[in-house]
Amino acid sequence: MKLLSARITLKVADYFKRNQEAVGVVIVHDETPKGLVMRDRLFQHLAGQYAYSLYWNRTIDSIMDASPLIVDEQMAVEVVSQMATSRAIHHLYDLVIITSHGKMAGIASIRTI
Repeated sequence: MKLLSARITLKVADYFKRNQEAVGVVIVHDETPKGLVMRDRLFQHLAGQYAYSLYWNRTIDSIMDASPLIVDEQMAVEVVSQMATSRAIHHLYDLVIITSHGKMAGIASIRTI
């Protein structure tokens, strides 16, 4: 897991290139999660004919999921599991962001949950 406060698409892509095992990153501001960028989705955005030049120096806000599944660490795993598996099919395997008192605490994959 990596928390990125620098919101430039270039920095997120560079992080993924340096960390081949990373499947996603959480975008945070003041320790509060603001969005999620999944590796595959980012590189799909950048793969188009003009996408590289369109997105490369823009803020990550235009690509990130601004409404990821965010749960409190006190929530029952059954409730989190239900919420995670009820997401749209293209978000089904996205990471789940875990908070503690509204602040970033960690992430979990569907497999882990």
